[in-house]
Amino acid sequence: TWRCFPSLVIVGAQKSGSTALAVHLTRHPNIAFSRDKELHFFDKNESLCPGPLGYLLKFPARDELKATAEATPFYIASTEACTHMAAQLGRRATYVLIVREPVARAYSEYQMKHRRVQGQDGFEKALQAHAGAILRCVAEAGPRNATRGLRACAPSELQALAKFPQFAVSVGVQIARKAKAAKQAGGDDRSALYEWLKACFWVADEGTKEPLADLIGGGRGAAR
Repeated sequence: TWRCFPSLVIVGAQKSGSTALAVHLTRHPNIAFSRDKELHFFDKNESLCPGPLGYLLKFPARDELKATAEATPFYIASTEACTHMAAQLGRRATYVLIVREPVARAYSEYQMKHRRVQGQDGFEKALQAHAGAILRCVAEAGPRNATRGLRACAPSELQALAKFPQFAVSVGVQIARKAKAAKQAGGDDRSALYEWLKACFWVADEGTKEPLADLIGGGRGAAR
């Protein structure tokens, strides 16, 4: 089954209607869009290192009657994307840039980023409030089941937040990497887990530090 680079790329600009255009184009019978919007393949050098296979698999199988397309509005603002697209796509692709009255566009982007920052602040406060529970969940689940452990025993108030699923996966990935590195160095994954926990949490009890093992066992300290 063949996969092809896109023949149409919406490169920007942010907050200028790229999503609406992409939605309209997906309804065209001869245009096949990528499964996800905003692939960010061409604006990240690390995306290019493994090769294009992962990027190509985000597009449907080749159909000679259809044009393939993707939309990543950040491409126009990237210092790398234009060079990478020129090298990979060249003149074979059509590039679409939507422009908007500059002040209105900038204010719309500001509002979007302001909402994101507010959401991040709220999630950070929730993590701080439930840090002890997070620590216990991860420690009890072990290095191979950290994500599953968080999903199973994290407080419901934390799990209800939109950013929690991504956080749980991120924790699991970080610990898995630590465990792999520890094994390669002749250590064990359990010690790698505790090293990660020590790096991410400090434990206080009236100004004194309490051993992590005591906290896991139900000590008086509070993780933060």
